[in-house]
Amino acid sequence: MELFHDGVRVASHARSYGRKGSAVIVDEHRPRAHRDYGKWPPERVVAWAETIGPNVGELARAVMRVDAQVR
Repeated sequence: MELFHDGVRVASHARSYGRKGSAVIVDEHRPRAHRDYGKWPPERVVAWAETIGPNVGELARAVMRVDAQVR
């Protein structure tokens, strides 16, 4: 797989033949902030979501499948 910008190759990596809808992302291709968020454990994501509101925390918990309540 190759990615071009204005005719210049800016990134490349082997194609993934994973299941439909899956993605393979090379850390170096992500913005720095996105790389940092990707290293957060699910409990930290849920705790951060709860600072926005209890319903956001519940949604994050459901998405992350974190059973224990994080506070």
